[in-house]
Amino acid sequence: MISSVLPCQRIVKAISFFVCLFAINFAAAQTATITTDQPDYPPGSTVILMGSGFAAGDTVRLQVLHVGDGDNETSGAHAPWIVVADDNGNFTTTWIVPPDEDELGATLLTTADGQTSGLHAETTFTDALRTDTYPSAFSTFTGGNSYCLNATTSNLTANWTNTVCNGTLNGNNTNVGITITWFKNTANSTTGGTQVQQTTTNAGTTSSTFTPSSAVAGTVYYYVTVSWSAGPNCAPSGSITSGTQAVTINPLPTNKTPVAAQSSVCSGSSTTIQIASSEAGVDYQLRNNAGNINVGAAVSGNGGIIDLPTGNLTANTTFNVLAKNATTTCSVQLTPTVTVTVNPLPNNASNSFSSNTICNGDAGLLGFDAIDGSFVAPYSIQYTDGITTWTQSIPSAAATTFNVAVNPTVTTTYTLVSITNGNGCTTTTGFGDATAQIIVRPTPSTSIGGGTTVCRGGSSPNVTFTNPQSLPVTVTYNINGGGPL
Repeated sequence: MISSVLPCQRIVKAISFFVCLFAINFAAAQTATITTDQPDYPPGSTVILMGSGFAAGDTVRLQVLHVGDGDNETSGAHAPWIVVADDNGNFTTTWIVPPDEDELGATLLTTADGQTSGLHAETTFTDALRTDTYPSAFSTFTGGNSYCLNATTSNLTANWTNTVCNGTLNGNNTNVGITITWFKNTANSTTGGTQVQQTTTNAGTTSSTFTPSSAVAGTVYYYVTVSWSAGPNCAPSGSITSGTQAVTINPLPTNKTPVAAQSSVCSGSSTTIQIASSEAGVDYQLRNNAGNINVGAAVSGNGGIIDLPTGNLTANTTFNVLAKNATTTCSVQLTPTVTVTVNPLPNNASNSFSSNTICNGDAGLLGFDAIDGSFVAPYSIQYTDGITTWTQSIPSAAATTFNVAVNPTVTTTYTLVSITNGNGCTTTTGFGDATAQIIVRPTPSTSIGGGTTVCRGGSSPNVTFTNPQSLPVTVTYNINGGGPL
């Protein structure tokens, strides 16, 4: 008997050892958790407890106890209870917060212990007092700055902190309703002024912004108040007031009417754009209106007339003037724009200053033909023989022939000095044709050689003709008034 019993006892002990070892290894390899559906519950409400990570079919012992002092030993609400985990090791159970015991304001600890798996999990929740959250004090107020009239401004921003108070009852916490009001003031004061913005929200909001206007020049001081009525739990009614932020709107330079000293100029010439009654402390920059490209340097106002040089122009050009305050840098483009008309320079066509060939004593002629496309009547040309300069009017763009001022007695070259058109524009170089030459040929002469008296039937005297030029001549003579021979 003895020998047969001892082996069985050894087998039972071995099985128990391996079951225990399995439970220890399982617990070490798995993590269990327990959670609640809310962090806080009022008295009389139901706490939903959710467990996971236990062994399949595990028997789990749960208990809810006070953290610290409480009626853990005397209240049946704190007795443990058993639930069984499902095949996935999960379970859901509930616990009712006693409505008439000492849970109000308490922190409660829930523990869950797997009786088979040896797994442990715990969590806490509260049965806290109701709270009110309401504004406490402004922490920052920023955004004051200087701007130019009608410029885009940045937001003013006010931030504040909150206070949380505990009520005497359990339940819902409250962010009290608040009213945020912005004021503007001409004085640096946080009383009076004009309301410019008001927003109604709750204490969950701890900042506010406002975009100041730049429509009127001057300095305006802004401040903010946050006010609230008494909260449902513990917050007293009240308000807080910020400091001030100054916003300065600088005026723009006064508009002055730009005027061209000359509304039209000749190509290659310049003029000035004038500003009458210019402002001291304002710089005036002339610009080409096509692309607002600066022309020359800015000129400072002096209270009187200032001139802004255009530089030499070769085409019609529209200008504008930018006036900028030297201190605030606020600027404005003056109105209106100014257009300067550029007239082309006069000229003659190629091979269009011509002349003739004459005999000594005949009238010399010069010819002039203007370029038709740029002709503005009348033209006045000056020409010279190198000693004397004469002026001749040219009435039309058609080719014009005129008598030279003084008939030359020898071949003479004439040179254009200038061409002036009806706009007063003058060309002195780059002519299409600059010179013309009148060729003067000398007059042939005759003489009779031999005796002037001959006998009838005697030899006739010789008649000698002298030709001082290289060109051939035709000689015509008669005897005793007869017909030409």
